Amino acid sequence: MWALRTEPELVLKSRWVLPERLEKAGYAFRWPDLEPALRDVIAN
Repeated sequence: MWALRTEPELVLKSRWVLPERLEKAGYAFRWPDLEPALRDVIAN
């Protein structure tokens, strides 16, 4: 979990989270979908 800089239990215990509050505040996610985000990580 060092690479992700998070606690292991946050990864192991899945949570379904919707970014409603951020989106209402006008936040635009760079990668709203997982597949393109993973492709970018692999490419870099």
